[in-house]
Amino acid sequence: MQAIDFPSLAGLAMRRLGWSPDMFWAATPADMRMALGTGASQLRAALKPDELEA
Repeated sequence: MQAIDFPSLAGLAMRRLGWSPDMFWAATPADMRMALGTGASQLRAALKPDELEA
């Protein structure tokens, strides 16, 4: 089964926190909340400028 990688801001946040598409089912609800709850200012600081230009 091929993993699906959604090119979204939440996806970028989760990848910055160490998540990868093939690890989707290993993520706990707390991991997902942490990744999705990343504030915009912290996320912008963690992302490379070219990743924000979509």
